[in-house]
Amino acid sequence: MKERLFGVLILGVILSGSVLASDEGRGGAGAEVISINVKKLKDVYRNDEKMPAEIVLRNDTKDTIMFAKPLPGRERSYFILRLDEASLKNIGDENIKRKSKHPLLAAVSPDAEDIITLKPGEEYKVEVNIAELVGYLGLKPGVYNVRLVYTMWILAITEKPTYLKNQEGRINREWESNEIQIKIGDRESKSVPEEKSKEGPDQDSVLTEEEKP
Repeated sequence: MKERLFGVLILGVILSGSVLASDEGRGGAGAEVISINVKKLKDVYRNDEKMPAEIVLRNDTKDTIMFAKPLPGRERSYFILRLDEASLKNIGDENIKRKSKHPLLAAVSPDAEDIITLKPGEEYKVEVNIAELVGYLGLKPGVYNVRLVYTMWILAITEKPTYLKNQEGRINREWESNEIQIKIGDRESKSVPEEKSKEGPDQDSVLTEEEKP
């Protein structure tokens, strides 16, 4: 019962964005933080198919951490897709560039059972579909270097819950994964069998009574 009440308390902190401890946070640049490793599960992704990827979130801090676990089917609520600078330079669509650099973060209200805790050294693994993230950017067929960015608060459970600083030493909702290269192919063309003509035989092939042997 006590653990459930504590979980509800932490959930309230995550949703409200209020820090119960120092605004200095814990961790940050040069410190042990969490690591997010992404592995693509297909060589070529197509815009009309699922785009599976495996994500592993590992607690590399010295504290127990708590966060909302990303759920399959709600990828856009927990992640954004960020292109590297080289990929952005090769894109002429300013809308794609804007969405990659300044994405609109989704407003998420996770349930208490969606909150997970990881002790130091523990990890959480999940397979997700990044098709919605690719669709949000509007990526065309091509090759891109990308990072997945987890966009929820992460708390260190100490005497008082404290927000973790991300890899850049900032307290915000952006936790970058490793960089992967994805190839997006054209939609798979499906051949449609030719329908037989419903009309009668070609008139030129019909013999008249006089022409019949």
